[in-house]
Amino acid sequence: MTFFRLLPALVFLASSISMQAQAAGYPTFTIDFTQSSVDVTPTSACSGDCGITATFAESSVSMQFDRVGDRHRLRDIIEWSFDNASSISSGLYDVAVNLVFTSPDVQSTTHTGTSHFATFYGIVSQGILSWDRRRADVAFDQGSELAVMFQTSYEFAFGSTLNTQDILIQALTLAPMEAPSPAPVPPALPIMILAIGAMVYMGRRQVTIPRPAAA
Repeated sequence: MTFFRLLPALVFLASSISMQAQAAGYPTFTIDFTQSSVDVTPTSACSGDCGITATFAESSVSMQFDRVGDRHRLRDIIEWSFDNASSISSGLYDVAVNLVFTSPDVQSTTHTGTSHFATFYGIVSQGILSWDRRRADVAFDQGSELAVMFQTSYEFAFGSTLNTQDILIQALTLAPMEAPSPAPVPPALPIMILAIGAMVYMGRRQVTIPRPAAA
């Protein structure tokens, strides 16, 4: 019979809808660079007309991970500009980078290190960054945890600006997001689907009384 042939499909449909409503994926992690900061302090080891300004190359970055151990690499995330590009300068600087995560909840991590930047009249420039602690772990209230790793950077380029600093972010712990609750699936949904199927089947089974043949 048609209804009993459709019965497994109806049960599967009801189960799929219920499972999809209960499924929960891993969160999206967002770094807001407008709230983050790069602080640069010149040391006494400076020759020429020193001074450099650091800004982030992006306003924000969002990422997702499928499993523990997955990694995302952010490339050349900091842009450096010499304050006096028309001169010769070479100097050492203390650097502190504070990254602010705004999703899945607000957390931050700080990396400190030293750098050397030099330029020859803004024609050619070079920069080296070395970090005191390359890795810092970020634990979120949501339950997930990431490792944020700063890599030693070296950049040589023509011009008076440099883009440096790759950041490697690895998933240490991934906690699934809670299933959405505003529109829960009714527990009786599978029964409702089966009942509708039965009604359709019974409607098709109604017998039509034939009209008497004309004499």
